[in-house]
Amino acid sequence: NMNLNPLSLPILSDLENLFIRKNLQHTQPEWDFPEGKKILYIIKRTEVCGGVETRLLQYARELAKHHCNVLFVTDKNKFPALKKFRCLHLNFHAGNFESTLIDLIKRYRIDIAELHIKGKRNLHLLDARRIKEHCRFGCCVHSNIPSLDPERLNEMDYRIFISDRLNQIDYSRLKSYHVLPIAITGQTPCWKWNGQRRALLISRIRYDKCKQIESFVEYCKTKDIPFHIAGATGNSRIARKLIKRLSLQPEHFIGRIDNTPEFLTAHADEYLFVAGVGQVILEAGSLGYPCFLCSDLGPAYSTFVTRQNIAQGFFRRNFTLAFRPKDNSFRPVTDFLPEEAGNYDLSAFMYEHYNIDNRFKQYKENILEMPAPASGESHKG
Repeated sequence: NMNLNPLSLPILSDLENLFIRKNLQHTQPEWDFPEGKKILYIIKRTEVCGGVETRLLQYARELAKHHCNVLFVTDKNKFPALKKFRCLHLNFHAGNFESTLIDLIKRYRIDIAELHIKGKRNLHLLDARRIKEHCRFGCCVHSNIPSLDPERLNEMDYRIFISDRLNQIDYSRLKSYHVLPIAITGQTPCWKWNGQRRALLISRIRYDKCKQIESFVEYCKTKDIPFHIAGATGNSRIARKLIKRLSLQPEHFIGRIDNTPEFLTAHADEYLFVAGVGQVILEAGSLGYPCFLCSDLGPAYSTFVTRQNIAQGFFRRNFTLAFRPKDNSFRPVTDFLPEEAGNYDLSAFMYEHYNIDNRFKQYKENILEMPAPASGESHKG
C-alpha cells in the first residue's frame, strides 16, 4: 500500500512515543503550573470544528477560570483553539501508548484524567485500573455508540454522557453516570425578521452528514428558498460529489465558519433561518434565529424548532432527530410564518436550559469536587 503511514507500523509507533517521552524529559522546559488541580483531557482526534471540539473548548476555559490547569493529549489535533492550552501529542496506536501516558500523568502530577469517547475503539485504549493507580480516571461519551461495554465503563471513577436518551447505551448496567448535554456561552439575541430570504446550513461536510445536507437542500428547493451551505468550499471532494448528486453550484458552498456566533451576528440581516443539528441549533437559537433541524430520516422529518415542539421533547437533549418518534404525535413544522416570529425565538429557552455556567456547575460539583479515594485507594505519586 503506497499510502501507508510509516508511523502506523507497530515498532515505529512505539519509537515515536519513546522519542516524545525522551524529549519531554530532556528538552521540554518544565511547565510552571499555578496552584490548582491538573486535568488531563485525552481525545484521539479533534477536527477543525464541531460540537465535540466546542464542548472541549468551553470546559477548558471554565476550568481555567476556576484556577485549574488543563492539558490535552491527542493523536491528531486539528482544532486551532485548543492550541492555546497545553497540548501534547502521543501515538495512540502504539503498544506503549498506555505506559507513555502514565509516565506523563506521573510527570505532571495529574489529578484527573478524562477519556473522551467518540467511537467504540476509544474505550479499549486504556486499562482503567492501571490509570486509577495514579489519578482519578473518568470518561465522557459524546455519541450514540453501539455495543459500548458497560463493564469497562464501570471500571472508571465516573461516566459522563451528553444525553440520557442515547438508545444504543444500556444505562441500566451502569453503576452511576452524569448527564451533561451540550451548552452555550451567553449570547445577545440579534436576529429580527426584516424580509430575509436566504437560508443557511452550517455543518461539517462529511459523508455521515450527507442525509442532513440532502434534507436541507430538498426542503429549500421545494420551497424555492435560496440557500448557502457553510462547512467547505465547492472545491472540496465531498462538496463536488454533492454538487453533482444534488444539482448544486459551487457558489452554494461558502467555506468553513470558524466562529458561528460571531458570523451569525454579523449576517443577521441576510439569513432567514439557520439549519443544522446539535450545537448549531443551540448557537443560532440563542441569537434569536429561526432554526431548522435537519433530520437524518429525510425531509419528511426535518422541522423548524418552535417553543411548542421543544416542549414535546422530540429532539432529545442535544437537538438531533435521527430516530423515528415512537408515537405518531410528531408533526414537522415546515414553514416559517413571519406573523408568528416570536414562536421561533428560542433565545430565552436556550439561555435558561443550556448555558455553560449551569452546566459547568454540575461538572464542578460531580467531578472536580468528587470525594478523595477511600483509604487504600489513594493514587500513587
